[in-house]
Amino acid sequence: MRKELIIAIIVGIGVGLAIAFGFYRANTALRSSPSNPSSSNKVQNDSQKAPSETKTTLARPKQNGVVSVSPTLVSGITNPNAWITISGEDEDYIFQAGATGAFEQEVDLASGVNQIILTVFDEKGDKNVQNLTLVYSTEFAE
Repeated sequence: MRKELIIAIIVGIGVGLAIAFGFYRANTALRSSPSNPSSSNKVQNDSQKAPSETKTTLARPKQNGVVSVSPTLVSGITNPNAWITISGEDEDYIFQAGATGAFEQEVDLASGVNQIILTVFDEKGDKNVQNLTLVYSTEFAE
């Protein structure tokens, strides 16, 4: 009786693994097939795009920084006269960079982790997106 139970368990595991492997192979074959237009077009569109000439450098705050003051100042430099959007947790800000490309904006933060998305559009229509993660807590005040 014990031998039969052990053999049944081993055969069941083997059949289960064979079926799972078959599903895995079929899934990868469908994803990379040349008849699947969405996967091949995505690769072609990404390779045909010219790299964006819009560059943005954040001066402050630093990525993954801990901030104890809200609102906090987001500042940096980008292309001259570029339009900038900053999407915070609760509010969005839209403004234009100066003639030198410098920008500053006070952003309200929610308690805890804040995801801030900085998007810059230059005069040609090119865009540059940066994600900034900040932690706001008054417990870390100096």
